[in-house]
Amino acid sequence: MAKNKSIFMLGLLAFNGLAFAQYHKTLPKGVRVGVYKNVQAEVNSSFNQANSEAPISYKIKGDSEFLDSLDDETIQSALDILRDYPDAYSKLNLGTYKVEGKANINVDGYGLAYGITNKLTVYTAVPVYKANVKLKYKRSEQNSYGDVSDILQNNTGDDFAQAIGTFLDQYSGQLDVNSNFLQNLVTNGFGYEEVGDWQGEGLGDIELGMMYNFLTRRNYGLKATFGTIAPTGRVDDPDVIQDIGFGDGQWDLFAEVGGSYLLTNRITLSSYFRYTYQFASDKTLRVPYGKDVNLGDESTNYNEKLGNKALINFSASYALNDWASISSSYEYENIGKAKYTADNSEYAYSESYLAANSNSTSHNLRVAAELSSVTLYTQKKFILPGSIGFAYQRMLYGTNTEKVDRYELEFRMFF
Repeated sequence: MAKNKSIFMLGLLAFNGLAFAQYHKTLPKGVRVGVYKNVQAEVNSSFNQANSEAPISYKIKGDSEFLDSLDDETIQSALDILRDYPDAYSKLNLGTYKVEGKANINVDGYGLAYGITNKLTVYTAVPVYKANVKLKYKRSEQNSYGDVSDILQNNTGDDFAQAIGTFLDQYSGQLDVNSNFLQNLVTNGFGYEEVGDWQGEGLGDIELGMMYNFLTRRNYGLKATFGTIAPTGRVDDPDVIQDIGFGDGQWDLFAEVGGSYLLTNRITLSSYFRYTYQFASDKTLRVPYGKDVNLGDESTNYNEKLGNKALINFSASYALNDWASISSSYEYENIGKAKYTADNSEYAYSESYLAANSNSTSHNLRVAAELSSVTLYTQKKFILPGSIGFAYQRMLYGTNTEKVDRYELEFRMFF
């Protein structure tokens, strides 16, 4: 689906605001909360380096340089003929094609938190993914047979060149490539698994953390959160173009600090900042042809250090009454540039290709509604403390990132 296909770690089970609409609150001592969250997302476009949105795709440009890199005797024999005619050789292009993809992702998240003290809460969050990816071929540029034919036919005095040029002119329609050719090129020329629709399901990366409420006043408070994310999710297979990863394959450590302020009896303002350090790990990856080319016909081992993440969130909630609230929030995330070191020095040139455009940013807007019995429970007006929430999050724009819009449904039960 993309150069970095481990893109759907959706921040499923943020336990922020365990008590009704106040970020800084932690669980009372001995109290537990169980959480179930369902996230539905469709991904069919991404933002590039210039913040422009475009369909998610691989580009295959069948020019002479690309064809020369393929280990195919028939193709090489044809190129050997054209190499004697540099102008025609440089103009050769079978056409430019895009393999466009769309992913539908369903994530079930399960979480459990426990109040060690009135100020310290520990928690774990476990996501389970189901994904469906569909691919289609699309031509973005026509072939250059006409230009090559004209160049060859203008070689007066060279009967062989003119014969080849005439042949291309007369049979260009029959020589045009199609999806079968592309499928053969991807599987036999590059050594990938057959391209087509893909389905997968499995465990994502598990988060373990603790929250400490280090300041509480009548109308405001502050909280710090620390934890780790374990590499328990499947990573994308370098031999399968269309799969996606449910994890990114390395350990993370994160720290978060934030607070909330009760502006009025009904309006609460909150904000938090999270920084995540991603440790390096060893991975087998495809060696790309260039910084803007996703494909490669060779694989090698790299030490991959993904960029660290910085996230900031601002939100405001309004309590309609003791059991219902609405909220909106803005979230900005920045991921630094990745670093790659090839085990084999022969492929050192590709380290910069993999790192190119690996940094990303995203700007997201989120709206939510929640029904909660927590306040009513504390007032002894309801038998059980719990909540149900609905949310929609839209990515407004970004850089070098897949555009992920999502719908969420969440249940919480305190016991």
